[in-house]
Amino acid sequence: MILEFLDEHARYKLYILQILEIRKNQFLTLAKMCELLGLSKYKVQVYLEELQSELSKGEKELFAVEIMDKGELEWTAIDAEVIRYQRYLYAKQSIRFRLFHNLFMGKYTMDRFAVEESLSLAQVYNIRKELVFVLNQWDLDIEGMNIVGKNEVAVRNSIFEIYYYFFNGIEYPFEEKVFKQCSQIKDIVIYSQQMRLIYTKQIKMEIFLAVQLIRARQGHVLETSLPNLSGSKSDIQKNLEPFYNKLLFKKEKEEQIAEEIKWVLLFLIIDLEVVCLEYEVKDDQRQHIKNLSNKLLLSVKKHVQEETIHEEWVKKICNKTQLNMMRFFYFRYRATTFIEDEQRAYFRSFYPTFHKISIDFIETARCFDETLWDTEEALSKAYYDCLFTLISIIPINEVEKKINICVDFSHGEEYTKFVCKNIENFRDLNITIQEIHNQYTDIYMSDFAIKRLNCRQIIWRNPPTSSDWEEFADCVLKIKKEKFNE
Repeated sequence: MILEFLDEHARYKLYILQILEIRKNQFLTLAKMCELLGLSKYKVQVYLEELQSELSKGEKELFAVEIMDKGELEWTAIDAEVIRYQRYLYAKQSIRFRLFHNLFMGKYTMDRFAVEESLSLAQVYNIRKELVFVLNQWDLDIEGMNIVGKNEVAVRNSIFEIYYYFFNGIEYPFEEKVFKQCSQIKDIVIYSQQMRLIYTKQIKMEIFLAVQLIRARQGHVLETSLPNLSGSKSDIQKNLEPFYNKLLFKKEKEEQIAEEIKWVLLFLIIDLEVVCLEYEVKDDQRQHIKNLSNKLLLSVKKHVQEETIHEEWVKKICNKTQLNMMRFFYFRYRATTFIEDEQRAYFRSFYPTFHKISIDFIETARCFDETLWDTEEALSKAYYDCLFTLISIIPINEVEKKINICVDFSHGEEYTKFVCKNIENFRDLNITIQEIHNQYTDIYMSDFAIKRLNCRQIIWRNPPTSSDWEEFADCVLKIKKEKFNE
């Protein structure tokens, strides 16, 4: 949906890159690519040639693809950073996105924009019509020269996400003056909290603040009732107030300034999770959070033996569910949510119990309130929020059966240690290494097969290659699946 901001040819080229990245090391034909994209063979070939040309910079070839005699595609591995940079370039090249940027910044009238872009006024209004169609998918619209929506919180979140998606870490898309003011606010936050803010959160905060400042200066007021912060004013509030009052919102009413500061603090508390301040939760939200927490805990108890569930886990799960739901209520993003089946397949293989709990949870949650989980993106976000909550709180060895691997090579102790050290890289698979085979051994690894053993055997007569390790991982995952289904 977000790629609709791009021109059609750019959009399809990005789709191609994304497909090739996801399907790396998989068999893929030109015919299948055409089917996935809904394009003709000729069109796909043209786009592949254009991509190869665009991504060949001097002696460094970032992407190469070849169509073999039988139509199969062979291509060089696609770096995610290459896709991200192409996405950014295509956004800057897109006339539709440039019109969106112009409207958001409040720069030019349609007449002036037509002159700046060397277009006729009729062409600009056609582009505006296309942009309205795209914005409607984000619950946004255009009134006059303003971007509007159902409420200001939703408008700001959508605009933030659009800029964050296309420009994240590559270029600051706003004026230098705005950047300096956002940096000052960021510095106040860092100083007040005596924190070190990681680079990704700094970028996110800078774009968030820019959207806030630009919208507020244009007179767009936060009409949504935001949660109140508990207790007396914190140092960070006290330090932000004079800056917002004197430099940014001279014409705004005092209560509006207070809401804007509260909006920043809620972003820091709920979204970035870098500030620890208590906030009030509305009664209806509290009940909703309580119901969902209970449903998640029921899903956990369904798949995890109740006697192994620690009280500390329950408390952390409830707290994290509240944070996830508050983020869902006030900072709901769509474009940055994982949605591909291949991504879920990884977690289904590596964390089958947590995957099953998460699937059960979102099915229950959807039945509980269809209005909240009204899109695939919303359900996908709920799935990953639940999954990562469980992974971060519950040790994998507490909920899934261990896979016992006996490592027994005849090449000497140092060689065996070398293999064991490499096996430790697969610790997410909940592996225990054994020195001696016993009745609990699931895999016996050696350079010689032993017929009398009744477990799986992996025999490496030579030092393992990358393909050997892939086969090892596949074997472990098969056993993991069998144990889960027992």
